[in-house]
Amino acid sequence: MIPTGFLNLTPHDTGTDRSARRRAAATTALFGGAASQSGQKFDFSKSGAPAMPTSGTGSLADLYQPAFRSEIALRDKRAARMDRLPAAVRKLASDQGVTDLPVLEVVAVICRACTTMGGNPAQCFASDIGKAIGVTTQRAEEILREAAQRGFIEPRAGNYWRCKL
Repeated sequence: MIPTGFLNLTPHDTGTDRSARRRAAATTALFGGAASQSGQKFDFSKSGAPAMPTSGTGSLADLYQPAFRSEIALRDKRAARMDRLPAAVRKLASDQGVTDLPVLEVVAVICRACTTMGGNPAQCFASDIGKAIGVTTQRAEEILREAAQRGFIEPRAGNYWRCKL
């Protein structure tokens, strides 16, 4: 027979448990809902956490820390996307002062396709370009028109484009 008497033991109540219940009650008072309600638990030690909790001796600047961190993350992501562009497109960005990253990515996609085709116009659909750079088809069409107006690419018959770099 397997002993099961330990199942009816009351759990130990530690100071950590009491403070956790107090914080849950305070949160419930602020946001409503049952304090015992289970849901997504935040793990601030994970790498993708939005922000670390303050030490308790925080200042008003701590309120802006999550926004500051997200701005840093966006800037780093933009720099990484810019580094993935071909050298000719990066040179175009620095020479002509183009800061619109989706336009540069569209030019890079079309230039790569034209290079693959031996310098001839390449067939590039707006839907495929949109998937490649992470925008909708409608936005990709707008970006294609804008890049053509700026003279970076040249539209040909049908869905063929030629890179002018």
